[in-house]
Amino acid sequence: MDLRWTAEILKAVSEESRLRIVCILKSCEKCVCELQEAINAPHNLVLHHIKGLKKLGIIKMRKVNRFTFYSLDRKAWRQFTKNIDDLFRLKDKY
Repeated sequence: MDLRWTAEILKAVSEESRLRIVCILKSCEKCVCELQEAINAPHNLVLHHIKGLKKLGIIKMRKVNRFTFYSLDRKAWRQFTKNIDDLFRLKDKY
């Protein structure tokens, strides 16, 4: 288990706007303008949050013509949640 990666994701989603973005992207992909409206934040700030989440590998992007759509990387998110589950189930392993 990669504790550093798990800790970095926890740190990232501890910020409310990033957590909102993750929650929104769990259900379907969105473009920046839709995320901007959903979390009531300026375009550049939404892009900043997406960049951080993308760097951690939990957000992926898809380009269609001039539009970019973002979605939750389900495989990475499952690994993250498995890591969290394992951390709380195991005793004295770390």
